[in-house]
Amino acid sequence: MVNCQDSAITIQNLKKSYDNFELYIPNLSIEVGTCVGLIGENGAGKSTLIKLMLQLIKRDDGVVRILAQDGLSKDLKKDVSVVFDSNSYNGSLTIQGVATVLKDVYGTSWDEAFFFEQVNKGELPIDKNIDSFSLGMKAKLNIYIALSHHPKIIILDEATSNLDPVVRMEINRFIKDYVERAGATVVFSSHIVNELEEIADRLVFLHAGRIALDVEPDQLDTQFRLVKVEKDQPLPEDAIGPVSDGEGLLCIVGDAEGASAAELVKQGVSPEEVLYFLSKGAR
Repeated sequence: MVNCQDSAITIQNLKKSYDNFELYIPNLSIEVGTCVGLIGENGAGKSTLIKLMLQLIKRDDGVVRILAQDGLSKDLKKDVSVVFDSNSYNGSLTIQGVATVLKDVYGTSWDEAFFFEQVNKGELPIDKNIDSFSLGMKAKLNIYIALSHHPKIIILDEATSNLDPVVRMEINRFIKDYVERAGATVVFSSHIVNELEEIADRLVFLHAGRIALDVEPDQLDTQFRLVKVEKDQPLPEDAIGPVSDGEGLLCIVGDAEGASAAELVKQGVSPEEVLYFLSKGAR
């Protein structure tokens, strides 16, 4: 288990229940300086988990510690940046107007020189109302704002989900470069799985409100495989799936001895395949 002093976010026995859904995370530690991608189909619990981290909704039970604190104090909030998939700033403002507002909000932690350096690199017009910006321009602006007070933790909830691949790649590279330079921690949820794979140190797959798999991207290539099991044979203990192919049951397994009798379809799986087998599979 990761020591709290080395952990940016620590979760223990976290519970949140609705009429037809329950999120339960027994233990999750996100180390300082890492980028963790949250992956899951719609309704898996990604946004609920993020809202619980940010105290936007009340948890039923459990512990969420951000930088070793149980609760987001006013001072701690300045160390955390959040970007959702929509623009939260007054669209009638220009970039200069936004900068003036945020300078008052963040005080000495607001780095105006850094902010306008990124605005210029991103080729955003500083004299036009934000309402006139394209989706890509608004997304860039949100990211530049989020990082211009040099947060220790950055939480992105589907922040680039509606963007074209070129803009997504540009934003991802910017975030990755910032993390490497500043040692920041990123929690990044997206339904675009290959986007997370590009920048994430860890991939946390959620399914039905539970952590189904927590791996490093390279482990999917080296430690997991797609196998076929005859319909009358028991499934391996760690099977993800199965999904019928008409002749047998396909499932994803780790390199466990229990899968030795199964027919190997291929060594190594992609995050998209894991997501597919989690969402379509049934025991």
